Amino acid sequence: MAGQLTVLGPSTTPHLFWFHPGQEQVAIRLKLEWSRALLGLDPLEHADRSDDASGPLPALARTALPRLLASRDAGEAMQRLSAAVLALDDDRLPAITLRAVELVRRARGAVTMDAVAFHLGTSPRQLRRRMREEVGIGLKGYARVLRFLRVITEADRSEHPAWADLAADAGYADQAHLVRDCRALSGFTPRELFRERRAQLDEEGRSFPAARGKAA
Repeated sequence: MAGQLTVLGPSTTPHLFWFHPGQEQVAIRLKLEWSRALLGLDPLEHADRSDDASGPLPALARTALPRLLASRDAGEAMQRLSAAVLALDDDRLPAITLRAVELVRRARGAVTMDAVAFHLGTSPRQLRRRMREEVGIGLKGYARVLRFLRVITEADRSEHPAWADLAADAGYADQAHLVRDCRALSGFTPRELFRERRAQLDEEGRSFPAARGKAA
């Protein structure tokens, strides 16, 4: 059975996967700030890219891929991939970078770079430079992704999402800004993405969390 271990860098544009019958995929999503510390990768070199891991991570690919291919199912493959990643070194990032990303994550994207820089006692320019070098994406871009994910996650809990309300709750200026971000990050409008996600789960016989929220 053929297979490939792939590294996906920080993404700011849609990334589509094409499957053939019988193919399966398992993946581990690392926090952005750990790509360099845990994997030894320069995040900027892999931004918006999908790369064969045998190039940037030859040791991991050499040891993990045969074990993954010998797995009997996706669950076992996930356990083996997780074990391989956990066995790597974990030199920590500078505290200021870790704290900056965590502040944005806790706010679910509803915070400005100026506010984060002020809280950490540094300048926005210095923080921007360190984020790009050590994480591969700026705080503004990361906050944008988190706001978008917040809206989509909340929409999943409703049969008829109220997009204007969801946009406001996530910190968007208006619904039009949500639509623009959704198109840029997923390639769909919010309604199109919602229908696509529903259709996919219907095909798999699964369901979203219990519906809640207002009708649009």
